[in-house]
Amino acid sequence: MADVTLAEQRGAKALAALFNANVNVMTCQRCKKTVYTKEKVTSSKDVIFHKSCFTCSVCGTPLTTATHKTSVNRNDPEVYCVTHVPKLQGKSAGLDSRGILNAVEQSKLREKLKKIATLKGPSIGPDAQFISHPLSAQGLNKYGGKAEETHMYPALLLHKRDELQEKLRSAQEALEMQQREEEQALLNQFQEERDALQSDVKEETEQEWENRLKNITKQLDKQYKKKQGKDYEQEKEKLEDEARKDIENKHTQKLRNRTLKVIAEQQEKTSALVEKQSSEMLDMMQDRKKDLEGDLEELQKEIKEALVAENIDPEEFEDFQPEEIMSGFTPLTDAPPPAPPRRNKNDIYHNLTANQVFNDLDDYVVNIAETEQTTFTELVKDLTGDLMSDLAKARAIFRWITIKDLNTLQFNENLKDTPLGLLKGIKFGTETYHTLFKRLCSYSGLHCVEIKGRSKSVGYEPGMRFEGEMFRNTWNAVLIDGEWRLVQCNWGARHLVLNKDKAVMEMERTLGTKKKDKIRYQYDEHYFLCDPLEFIQEFFPDDPKWQLLEHPLNLPEFEDLPFVRSVFFHFGMMFKEPYSAVLRTGEMGGAEIRIKIPDEVARDIVFHYQLRFAPKELRHETEYKGAKLDRFVFQSMLVDEVIYSVHLPVRGQFFLEIFANKINDGSIPESSGSTMPVRLKCASKFKIVCDELKHKMHALPNCASGEWGPAKAIRHFRLHPKTHSTAVINAENEVELRFTTNRALHFLVKLRTNGVDDHFLDQFVKAETSGEELIILLSFPQAGQYGLDLYARPDTDSHDLTLAHACKYLINVTKVRKKIDLGPARMETAAQMVNNKYGMMSACSKLGIKPLTHKEGKLKQMPSLFTIEFAVPDIVALSYHFIREPDEEYRDHVTLARVNGGHLAKFTIDINKPGNYLLAIYGRKDGEDKISNVYNYLIVHDPEMTLTRKKKSKDK
Repeated sequence: MADVTLAEQRGAKALAALFNANVNVMTCQRCKKTVYTKEKVTSSKDVIFHKSCFTCSVCGTPLTTATHKTSVNRNDPEVYCVTHVPKLQGKSAGLDSRGILNAVEQSKLREKLKKIATLKGPSIGPDAQFISHPLSAQGLNKYGGKAEETHMYPALLLHKRDELQEKLRSAQEALEMQQREEEQALLNQFQEERDALQSDVKEETEQEWENRLKNITKQLDKQYKKKQGKDYEQEKEKLEDEARKDIENKHTQKLRNRTLKVIAEQQEKTSALVEKQSSEMLDMMQDRKKDLEGDLEELQKEIKEALVAENIDPEEFEDFQPEEIMSGFTPLTDAPPPAPPRRNKNDIYHNLTANQVFNDLDDYVVNIAETEQTTFTELVKDLTGDLMSDLAKARAIFRWITIKDLNTLQFNENLKDTPLGLLKGIKFGTETYHTLFKRLCSYSGLHCVEIKGRSKSVGYEPGMRFEGEMFRNTWNAVLIDGEWRLVQCNWGARHLVLNKDKAVMEMERTLGTKKKDKIRYQYDEHYFLCDPLEFIQEFFPDDPKWQLLEHPLNLPEFEDLPFVRSVFFHFGMMFKEPYSAVLRTGEMGGAEIRIKIPDEVARDIVFHYQLRFAPKELRHETEYKGAKLDRFVFQSMLVDEVIYSVHLPVRGQFFLEIFANKINDGSIPESSGSTMPVRLKCASKFKIVCDELKHKMHALPNCASGEWGPAKAIRHFRLHPKTHSTAVINAENEVELRFTTNRALHFLVKLRTNGVDDHFLDQFVKAETSGEELIILLSFPQAGQYGLDLYARPDTDSHDLTLAHACKYLINVTKVRKKIDLGPARMETAAQMVNNKYGMMSACSKLGIKPLTHKEGKLKQMPSLFTIEFAVPDIVALSYHFIREPDEEYRDHVTLARVNGGHLAKFTIDINKPGNYLLAIYGRKDGEDKISNVYNYLIVHDPEMTLTRKKKSKDK
């Protein structure tokens, strides 16, 4: 604490005392009901009362902060009048007892100070509103020193403090009224500009419409040689309708573009006005501060003289510090130039135990946000009137702005003297979050600046270069305890979420009633006092000094930084080594990204990813030759690290997006069919470029998406591996995997390899449970690369729920004892075997299989989604291959479902590309090894041809 200033210590005390988690600061000690700001009175023991409840607990005499008494008993929270305050009693303890003697002396000292205060104090009634203002009695006590519970500051100091604060607010309000006239005049000017703009665009549109009508008439007269008839009128109506739609679209676009340009210009003018008005407000507060300093010197001198006259040594009263009155009047000094802060955000938060302190402060601000204020002076008084530290004030303003959903406010024309009139500039589009933050900071005495620059905002992709006016942005820096801190209110704001309990929803359905929704306000903590080294990852100021870095970056260096979002920093992630925004692969098409995760959160973070083509014309392509691009990424997790190994299948440019979020606990998701228990957020994104590829890259086995390895099973299912703790298994012949679990689970295990039907591989998998152990035995038909998917569901869940994916392993098999011919189970063999044979095969009737819907072997002009149905005996298992000509495996685009007790098989085909497809269907009786080809389809998918056919049919 040696480097912590007195102001910072006071700031910490301010937050901790005002918003202590162990004290309900908003509940009256007497009546136990909620206490609101304007009716709150605090006793000398920091106990909260309603103003009407602040009476002697014995006789009911009304009390004030200056006249109330408290018991020397530390456990007694009540207040008393001078007559009924409990006296010190005890059979064996006389005045010689050290503790009692001290208490008595302290009581005498209080009486003397009160007497002095009564003689010297100003003629202000104790019931004045600003006297009963929250913390009027305790503000000094909390920040002074040791805070004796039995001590009360002289009423003179309390009256003086409230008097000065009220004078300041009166001056603020007078200046605000003057400034609001300026603002209204500017808004009127803006409205005139927009009305003129709309009028000009409307006039241009009407002129264009007249010209188009003339041209249409001229064109038709020439075409029909002025012979007007039915065809002429129909053609004219058609052309006019087309012209009207075209002109309406142009009008909308023209008006939008010009309005956006005007709004940008108006925002600049508004920003300049707020800059001027904020400076005026701070200058006024500085003047009031100078007056206060003179008053305090005289006040302190008078009080010390009075103490001496009463034979009291002022030095004996250590926590008597009249200058603490000044702590609510900032700024203390002129704003310093921009410079790197001495401490980082975590240090500040750690010193303040801010997690709980800010929770209480945030809850307080939520209450304020649900009330109405008609002036900024009143709003800032409610928000920060009880707060003495710069940090607390800035936090309250930030949270109020991020709580308010300013985009949904409803306005009317008469707003000048209404609560919403404060935010008219926001709705009008001329004032922004950052100008509002600056304005409110000035009212609370905080130095704040607007910083203009560029940001990696919506639409930005790694590798982009900032040109012209692309991705312009504005944010704030606020001066806190003499150091500049970065704030981005707009990115910190989040919409509120309605959070309703399931039990309540069920009750509402049953009773036909509706309860009040629970409201949970969301915001992004990262953008409040963000550290410069983190802020520079997303924001680049025009003025390098406002990077607040020892060694500022230039624009190319900023562009080259990895693309990250707030969730990356929120969970304390770090790159294992420095990376560029654009990664280039070697001749094998490979790239690797490693991200470190703090030990304390590693177990609770879920990661995911998406690989996609970078060129705009390919943005919607998620596959390469039928295989999803995600199958060319291997994501694995170590204890404190997540690793992404990418091997691109083709030369080109790709984006790899990494998602993450924290799960609430280690339980299975409520919906067992869901593989993701939380909503994932983008943490980072890279551009990966492959200029050279000398080897063919094969997709990983077609397992469930996401990470490889057992970490997911540990998190969600409490399945702990006994034998294989890493994602990759190297094996010969067979593999045995063992897991332990402390809950009853239903399991399903699937073995997969490329080009082989999944159902064929079921015979090589055996899974059984023994007590609290799951044992999986795997054998393999041939050497190669396999994937193992493990699914699970609690036995307590409904059997109708789909099993959730628990984990997966990648298994490299180097040799097997007995090699088995896969025959038609392989995609290549299936393609060769068909050899232009389509329709029903001889094995179809032998197995009792009958086509119900599509009996022709060649299906042309097929839509992108359709279903083929077969009647199948329940003892026959079906499998299939789906291939796009010439050799692209597309089995991901077919879903096989058995319904009606297994007697009906439905093949749902979903085609996303034009081309020729082969659907080869196979059957096998239970207990037999032989797989027979039963039906083959040649499917031709041509979207253009299908569309033409539909149009002709409609015309008929």
